[in-house]
Amino acid sequence: MSEQRESGTGTSRGGYGRRAVMLGAAAAGAGAAAALAGGAGVAQAGGSPVELGQSNTASNTTAVNTSKGNGLSGHTTANGGSGLTGADASPAGGFGVFGTSANGKGVFGTSSAQAGVYGQTSSAGHAGVHGTDTSGFPGGYGVYGTSENGYGVYGIGPLPGSSAGGVWGQFGSGIIGVLPGFLESGVVGADLSVGNTGVSGVSEHGTGVYGGSNTGTGMYAVSNSGTALAVSGPVQFSSAGVSTVKKGHTTVTVTASAVTTSTLVLATLQKVQSGVSIAAAVPKAGSFTITLNKAATADLPVAWFYIG
Repeated sequence: MSEQRESGTGTSRGGYGRRAVMLGAAAAGAGAAAALAGGAGVAQAGGSPVELGQSNTASNTTAVNTSKGNGLSGHTTANGGSGLTGADASPAGGFGVFGTSANGKGVFGTSSAQAGVYGQTSSAGHAGVHGTDTSGFPGGYGVYGTSENGYGVYGIGPLPGSSAGGVWGQFGSGIIGVLPGFLESGVVGADLSVGNTGVSGVSEHGTGVYGGSNTGTGMYAVSNSGTALAVSGPVQFSSAGVSTVKKGHTTVTVTASAVTTSTLVLATLQKVQSGVSIAAAVPKAGSFTITLNKAATADLPVAWFYIG
């Protein structure tokens, strides 16, 4: 290749004249401008650009800010892959994926075949997925799940024999299930093993399991071949109590709004009075009357219990 010397400069360029260099620079500048105008430019600020299909390493935060659309979007068509993956390997522990929102959802994920959001931890006492609500009254949701045909939130516990569970709730009401529809349940627990528990509730000082209803059944127990309800320890019923037949009287009437003419009423004396016994306990709408066989010789307490 012959050497060409540019006039007036004294500079040598191998095989390229001034015109060729100027044309090349102009073409390169036009191409870069066109790429940036079309959104295909590489964003770089004080570091190396992020390259697609390559492993990128940095010593500081890589930030993506946008005023429209999504700040960062990930999509995959690979089986078993993830649209967006985050991993924390710090010694003190951090977050694989951390999302915050001022008015919406901190983390939102969708999937057509697997899990919309999947979290995993290998550290005892920590969470694969952790959600925190810091809003004021009346509050929001730390973790919120919805489903069109399946389960809004689904939890699987460890292998049989462990005391752990699929879903854990703590403070306030550990787990609340609300269902506005019919023929379903706010909370469902199913045991498909042999001899375990469908729903287990434990409380140190309060109520282990609470069931309530305005017009229906607060708690319903049924068993096809076993025991529908087993209780170990003292039992309290609002449909039980003690009333007193005054001295010289033979009856006492107890007011109870739930009582109807078909209610079963049981009554028994709490003291012994010679020759005195319960003659009848007769219900009517809103009350029942306990009658002795003769007048009490002193104030006589009578225990009662009604069913139905």
